Amino acid sequence: MNLQFTLAARYLMGRKLRSFLTTLAIIFGVMVIFGMGIMLPTMTTAFQQSVLSLSGQVDVTITHKTGEGFSVSALNKVKNVQGISAIAGSISRPVNLPTNFYGRGSTVTALTLTGLDPVAAPTLRDYPIKEG
Repeated sequence: MNLQFTLAARYLMGRKLRSFLTTLAIIFGVMVIFGMGIMLPTMTTAFQQSVLSLSGQVDVTITHKTGEGFSVSALNKVKNVQGISAIAGSISRPVNLPTNFYGRGSTVTALTLTGLDPVAAPTLRDYPIKEG
C-alpha cells in the first residue's frame, strides 16, 4: 500500500502544473453544480412570480412546500389580513397522457390541469372568454 502512495506522490510532484489544473477544474466543476442547484429553484420561482404579476394584478402568490393545496380555513385567515383586497385559490397538477392520445403523429405527452375558483379568479387575472 505504501508503494502505491509513493508512486502516486512522485507522479503528482513530477507534474505539478497538470495536477494543479486538474484539481482546479474539479473544484470549479463542483462549485458550478452546487451553485446551479441553489440558484435554479430561486430563479424559477422569481420567473413564475414575474409571469403571474404581468398576467394580472397578482402581488403575492403563496404556495405550499409540498405542492399540496391549502385548507379553506387557511384561505380565510389570509383573506382577513389587512390590506388584502382579493384572494383566490388554485391548484395545478401535471397529467401524463398515453401515447397517441390525440391521434397519430401527435407529440403531446403531458399537460397541466389547473383548477380555479370561477368567482374569485377573475379578480386577480385576466381571462378573456372566447365563447360560452
